[in-house]
Amino acid sequence: MIHPLPSGWQEVKLGDIATIIKVKNKENKNYPVLSNSAIYGVVLQEEYFYKKIASKNDTTNYYIVDIGNFIYNPRISENAPAGPINVNKLTKGIVSPLYTVFHVKKEYSDFIAFYLSSLLWVNYLKEIANYGARYDRLGINDKMLLSIPILLPPLDEQKRIAEVLSLCDDIRS
Repeated sequence: MIHPLPSGWQEVKLGDIATIIKVKNKENKNYPVLSNSAIYGVVLQEEYFYKKIASKNDTTNYYIVDIGNFIYNPRISENAPAGPINVNKLTKGIVSPLYTVFHVKKEYSDFIAFYLSSLLWVNYLKEIANYGARYDRLGINDKMLLSIPILLPPLDEQKRIAEVLSLCDDIRS
């Protein structure tokens, strides 16, 4: 824990405000397949790769993702040194089982979306990750992800921080 925390701030575990979602496409419904890009965020896989990557016949192991769910792609890149985490703002769809899908309590969602792209978060993920045969992916399991500490300001301050950062994003776009 970083001491001292600003007045009203608290340290919580991601698991205190988030839940892993593991709802699989058991009925093999024809949902759009989504990808989580480091640069563009959540995108339609077919448009991003200009072709279908997912198996046309069997997507039963793919996770169903609702709008507002977070998607973590453990694939590291220059633009996402710990892998991108983005909020699905596009459409209900499915993602590869290589991704982690989670839901953050609504009152924290906007702030956490920015927090999970911060250098503090990236450095911590890189520190706790397991590195194995796949040099291009971080080994972060669900338990590890949910145990990561998050520094939370009071809700009104979270809202103001998220609003300012959203304005900055709008200006850059």
